[in-house]
Amino acid sequence: MIIIDELPFRCVEKVGFKALCKELEPNWTPPDRKQVAKGVLDKYNLEKKLLLSELKASGTRVSITTDTWTSIQIINYMVLTAHFLDTDWKLHKRIINLCNITSHKGDDIGRAIEQCLRQWEITKVFTITVDNASVNDVVVAYMKRRFTGYKTLMFDGDFLHLRCACHIINLIVKDGLKELEGGVAAIWNCVKYVRSSSQRPDNFREFAVLEQGKANANVPLDVVTRWNSTYLMLEAALKYEATFKRMVDENCAFKSYFQEKDKAGKVRVGPPSDDDWRNVEAFCVFLKKLCEATLRLSAWKSVTSNILFVEMITLQIESDKAMLSEDPVMKRVATSMKSKFNKYWGTFE
Repeated sequence: MIIIDELPFRCVEKVGFKALCKELEPNWTPPDRKQVAKGVLDKYNLEKKLLLSELKASGTRVSITTDTWTSIQIINYMVLTAHFLDTDWKLHKRIINLCNITSHKGDDIGRAIEQCLRQWEITKVFTITVDNASVNDVVVAYMKRRFTGYKTLMFDGDFLHLRCACHIINLIVKDGLKELEGGVAAIWNCVKYVRSSSQRPDNFREFAVLEQGKANANVPLDVVTRWNSTYLMLEAALKYEATFKRMVDENCAFKSYFQEKDKAGKVRVGPPSDDDWRNVEAFCVFLKKLCEATLRLSAWKSVTSNILFVEMITLQIESDKAMLSEDPVMKRVATSMKSKFNKYWGTFE
């Protein structure tokens, strides 16, 4: 229960939990948090032994993915995930380490990966998939030198380094969003206004009922670091374009919100013009295809390498179509995104 629900160990010492256990079985004494912690550690060690024996039995090559980040406490972390096929040809994904690292320098990350793989007795690595930060070039070069010593590299390590396809799509989309920065910011400010207090969503729904008859109208605010959440926000906002326009005409507080200055001392962008709505609407048609591609390539219960080429060709065709658009804004956006696409993947010819 504690592992599955990710509960704190101290929950077993709470009055309510003890009362529940007494009701279910009066003769059973619940463990204290130290006993629970020991049980979780024992479970971890058992699972680790099973995984080690499974890796040895299959003798398979392991593909690894890794990522690093810094917490709000300014502590550097690294996660290492192993992907492999068992003897029944079933695909597995296992997080084999989550640890502190001294810095985000390439050699430091490389040494941390090497130490982790040594603990798991993994010497045969098929590929290392990382995002497109330049430091990862140093990480892979470090690991390539280590694997050369093990004499386990395939094709002399020419294909050891894999760039994360989803991260490339993320970079492509960000370039496109920059071209529509004003229009996206104007719509974002509309959504932020609605979501910035407990009363404003109710007021928004009142206008939605007047305009569209939807009493449960809602628009999500995006997460800055995830472009697909920006797409979902824009897609939802487009459904209520008429509602926002009516608010501009009839809601004084909404109108004055765009005359206020933000934290940077600048007047807020917005409200969105008709051109902003049309540009974002055209862009969302393109973003939908990118979002679907990201979801397909993010799957971990099925092999995705066999569909990557198809997705690349599809995205190239869609961007080429958009570049031929009569709309100058969409043409500019598509051209910017295509240049980023070519930087990493080039043309499929």
